[in-house]
Amino acid sequence: MLLPLETFRGAFALVIVLHHLKINTFIHTSNFIQNGGLVVDFFFVLSGFIIAYNYLGKINSKKEVIAFQKKRFYRLYPLHLLTLIIFIFIEMLKLFAIRYTNFEPTYLPFDSFNNYYSLVSNFFLLHGWYGWSYNLPSWSISTEFYTYLIFALIIYKFVNQNRIFY
Repeated sequence: MLLPLETFRGAFALVIVLHHLKINTFIHTSNFIQNGGLVVDFFFVLSGFIIAYNYLGKINSKKEVIAFQKKRFYRLYPLHLLTLIIFIFIEMLKLFAIRYTNFEPTYLPFDSFNNYYSLVSNFFLLHGWYGWSYNLPSWSISTEFYTYLIFALIIYKFVNQNRIFY
């Protein structure tokens, strides 16, 4: 385990969250948090390094590729699904508010980005490949999930089969 690198990953994940919150405080107005989107690249590279370090010699069969992808799914999907349900609930609240109050939302509920097509693509983690909807930052979960699959296939087919020298 690479604890110092995991610590950096955790710290930069927090910076990314604070960058997306957009709460007007002295923390959010700092240059470090204002430019927090720049640490996304570092976070992904560091995460890729840690995954490669931990799995480089451990994906040697189709069964291990499937097991690896299942681990990634169970790590990512429950929270993604929970947040998707919360965003659907928010859309329903907007419908209720429009009908029974004078509330005028910036975007109409279940319209524009938050439509049926977006719901299905979010449910199957495909939304990061064509555009954003519902929970905007979750594009990274979608992309990460399928990138893990590509990673596992490359490790299995090329690296661990001695087809590429490392």
